Amino acid sequence: MEVNCQIKSEKDLKLTLDSMYQESKEGKSLNGLYEVIINDQTIITAIHDIKSNKGSMTAGIDNKTINHFLQMPREKLIRTVRRAMENYNPQPARRKHIPKGNTGKTRPLGIPTMLDRIIQQCIKIVIEPIIEAKLYEHSYGFRPYRSTHHAIARVAHLINIGRYEYVIEGDIKGYFDNIDHAVLMRKLHKIGIIDKRVLALIKKMLKSGIIEEDFKFHDTDKGTPQGGIISPILANVYLNDFDWTVSSRYENPYFADEFSNVKNARRKFRKVGRQPVFLVRYADDWVIFTKTKEQAEKQLEYLKRYFKAKLNLELSEEKTVITDLKENRMKFLGFQVELAKPRKSIGRTGNAKKHELYARILPDMKKVRTKTAEILKDIKQIRRTQCDYQKAVIIEKVNSKIVGLSEYYKTAVWTEIFDSLDHKVFVTSHYTWKKLYRNQNNGKNKAKLKRYSELSNRRKRHEGYTAETHAVEVEGEWVGITKFLHTKSEDPQCFNQNLTPYTVEGRELYYKNAKKNQSLNRLPLYDKNEDVFRIAKRNMLKSDKKNLRKYNFEFYMNREYAFNRDRGKCKVCAGDILPVELQCHHISPTLPLDEVNKITNLASLHKKCHELVHGTSVPEDTKIAKKVEKYRAKLIGDIS
Repeated sequence: MEVNCQIKSEKDLKLTLDSMYQESKEGKSLNGLYEVIINDQTIITAIHDIKSNKGSMTAGIDNKTINHFLQMPREKLIRTVRRAMENYNPQPARRKHIPKGNTGKTRPLGIPTMLDRIIQQCIKIVIEPIIEAKLYEHSYGFRPYRSTHHAIARVAHLINIGRYEYVIEGDIKGYFDNIDHAVLMRKLHKIGIIDKRVLALIKKMLKSGIIEEDFKFHDTDKGTPQGGIISPILANVYLNDFDWTVSSRYENPYFADEFSNVKNARRKFRKVGRQPVFLVRYADDWVIFTKTKEQAEKQLEYLKRYFKAKLNLELSEEKTVITDLKENRMKFLGFQVELAKPRKSIGRTGNAKKHELYARILPDMKKVRTKTAEILKDIKQIRRTQCDYQKAVIIEKVNSKIVGLSEYYKTAVWTEIFDSLDHKVFVTSHYTWKKLYRNQNNGKNKAKLKRYSELSNRRKRHEGYTAETHAVEVEGEWVGITKFLHTKSEDPQCFNQNLTPYTVEGRELYYKNAKKNQSLNRLPLYDKNEDVFRIAKRNMLKSDKKNLRKYNFEFYMNREYAFNRDRGKCKVCAGDILPVELQCHHISPTLPLDEVNKITNLASLHKKCHELVHGTSVPEDTKIAKKVEKYRAKLIGDIS
């Protein structure tokens, strides 16, 4: 099927992707994808996605970050991306090694150049809805709206409802480094991506090579470099047939179409001696549940042959194990799961019987200790810091790690562990503050303790808590260390399969569950026949021509987002703005080029209100006058 590429706005792009998802869901293959990839709106969306990622300031081998491209004029940037794709020759990725947990080993990351990342993101935007429609429903890694918590919830559900006591914990030897390119390309074609131009682009990306830290070049004849934007989705495609193969052996029987529903097909399987088997996968981590050890052993032998014959991969003999949950805990995604008696209050287990065992989710304490050691080390850094501002920065760094760790494990049973970690943090903070103020108040500890409810940082998190914590005062505001226990525990919730970014209902359901407002579609404020650069040239004085540089791609892109942020209303008179009368005001026009066009420095105004801000007359309306004076003061302050 040929894809309609008449896309003139973000809304058109979204509708096109929705349509592609639906067509792929119906089993159709799609052609004409290349035209969608090189469309203006796709390129703009790709750049915005990359810009909002903290990795956008990490350069590849050409030492260029996203700022280099944001400062280009709009047409030049889009032309640069298109020309690169027309005769695509990707540069090698820069290899960087990062620590792998607390094993002493490192994980290699490939960092492509920024231009290659933009092209990868363009391709990802277009092929993701096609792939999403075909992926196995209980694959949770690197997929929109899904998380590790959903995978763990599925594990608990299978144990509690299905009473599955044996689990195969799978580990693939060097998965990302050993993906067979030829097999991957066949799988991409099979999944519905039949545009040869797009497949050629992906193949060149895979063959681009890497530059090691010692500047040595290495070919990439196999594997997808971890760190590449497109690598995770390709990794899911590669294992998708494995998912459906395991699923077809019971969960989704291959002959299910012959029956009125899946349950009847499974009943037929059981009659002929086929026992239940269920798979949960997160990227290259997967577990398979069975009812007996014999069945688990049989499945494992089959999978060893399958991985070698079909995927050219091998399972690790040491790490791929069969676990009896009645005797040992299984490990999955940083959690441990065991069979245990339900708590007295029953809670998550529903109407549990006293003699039955249920899934008990616990944190992997080895990983928790490593993360906690990092937090305590950061707190000790405060002892060597004299500047209160820097102390506040370190405290917030500590807080972000505490919140991140507690949020990750909030679905586990670990209130006692939270309490223990809070005690360790408090003791380390106590001796840190004692050392900081040991020479004050006749040598006594003058540790500054403040109630959580009185802290200025993370007010919502600390509201209502009367306990005290160690804090520093910065310009009359108190910044203190938070607690693990301030994160509320949650029951693990299974993923709702209707959640997807490629249907209207799926998006609405996601934002409803997340209790967020849906972001507005960017309006197409740019008119090629009357572009902002020529308007600026025409309206500016000759002495101001040097400021024309600030009307670059970043200004164009963020002007649209500022308009959405302001909900289409003027920041001076609060009236609705039609796109034809919109003018975007730089609040502080003399900021450096890489700061002047940030959304926080842009304000949507009517043309007449913009003229008021830059004029001298005083409006009759006092509210409008105050806002005008506020903007004028900022302009005068910058000029002075």
